[in-house]
Amino acid sequence: MTREYTEITVIGGDKTGIVAKVTNLLFERGINVEDIDQAVRDGVFRMTLHADTAEMVCTKATLRDALAELGDEMGVDVQVRFPADRETKRIAVLVT
Repeated sequence: MTREYTEITVIGGDKTGIVAKVTNLLFERGINVEDIDQAVRDGVFRMTLHADTAEMVCTKATLRDALAELGDEMGVDVQVRFPADRETKRIAVLVT
């Protein structure tokens, strides 16, 4: 089985249920949470989550939209980076 590790970050004002709502949304789409790190400092919630999206039952665009909508409802910023988003591009700068 091939795994695709997608990084999801959530930042915003702290409130009850942020972790539960995000992880429930992922569960409903067949996405497995592999690693999660969250903390609150000075009332600001921060979470970085790594999830296996290889077997998700939605498209990447649908997942991005659903997480953005959830973030809007909770008043937090949610960003999603799929493996392809992190692939480095090779460039060459030639100067004479």
